Formats: sequence, C-alpha cells, structure tokens
Amino acid sequence: AGGFLQLLPHRRLTSADGDAVWSEPVHQFMHEDVCEESLEGQILPIGRREHDLVADAHTQRRRVQLVEKLLEGCAELGVQAFVSVPVRGPLPDAVQAQDELDSCVRGLELLAPRAEATGVTITVEPLIRYETHLINSLADAVAVAQRVDSPAVRVMADFFHMNTEEDDIPTSIQAAGDWIAHVHLADSNRRQPGTG
Repeated sequence: AGGFLQLLPHRRLTSADGDAVWSEPVHQFMHEDVCEESLEGQILPIGRREHDLVADAHTQRRRVQLVEKLLEGCAELGVQAFVSVPVRGPLPDAVQAQDELDSCVRGLELLAPRAEATGVTITVEPLIRYETHLINSLADAVAVAQRVDSPAVRVMADFFHMNTEEDDIPTSIQAAGDWIAHVHLADSNRRQPGTG
C-alpha cells in the first residue's frame, strides 16, 4: 500500500459495492475533519454547497492534485469507478452556468491522463434538479464527457435521479450508450428497486 492508505490507516476504505468511490468535494476527504461515519462502508465525503467550480487556475490546480491522489488511492484499492458530482446547490450569484461547465471540462481534461494511467474511470453523475443546477440529465453528462474525449471519463446513470429528470428512461439510456460506465439502481425513496 502506498501513501494514500497511510492517510487513513484506521478506517475502512472499501466502497459499498466494491467498485465505486464518491468524490465531492475531494478536499474534505483529504483532511481530518471528515466525520468517521462518512467512511463506514463506502467513501462518501460530506458535500459543501459553497463549492465553486469557477475559480482561479491555482485553486483549480490544487483541487486537481487532490483528486489525482484519490485516483492513485483507487488504483491501490482496486476500485474501478470514481463517481464525480461537479457541484451541488443553486447557481451562485454572478456566475454563468456555461462558465461552470467550461471549468468542469477543464478540470476533467487535467485529470484524464492520471485516470487513464491508473486504470480508474471517472464517472460524471447527473443529479436531480433539487440537488444541483448544473448537470441533471444523462445527455448533460454525456456532453461533458464528449468534450473531455478521454476513455477514462464516462457517465454514471442513477435511476433515482433519472426517474425525475428523464422523460423516457430507456430512450435516454440507449442514447447515452457506451458512455455509461456505472449504474446505480434505486427506487423513488433511494432504496432498492420495488420499495418506493
């Protein structure tokens, strides 16, 4: 095991299904203020609504470096998919959504070579409109992945979010096709299918 595992030597670091790691926002995971419960059974840092995608180049590079460390940790653990939610909450004042998308793409372009080298796929996850303003549909996420144009950047499909955001779920899945690299099955109550 390398340096990543030494960061959290007493914590259980396997994900719930053994192949996915949540990643937003990464800087919280890398510091000791992450609550112990957030790592019980899966790597799931607590989100911060003030997280801003549109930042100066130095700040973005620092965040990218933190994600690169996590990608290396994923490789050490045998994790295959790194689930990424670019931003949560409403659009910040004086910020344009297109600028956020451009910043998201830039960050993923910087991360793609490390993801390719480690063999870990970054999967961009669309969220329901009540959780984020930026990437809500599979088509939104595919558009981001297409701009990055890396085999290591793909899309995650979550049936809980798709239930609200997709007019026709089968058609949306077919349209996304091979861009989908990871799937979460969930009912409307976020529990297993058939319990909502």
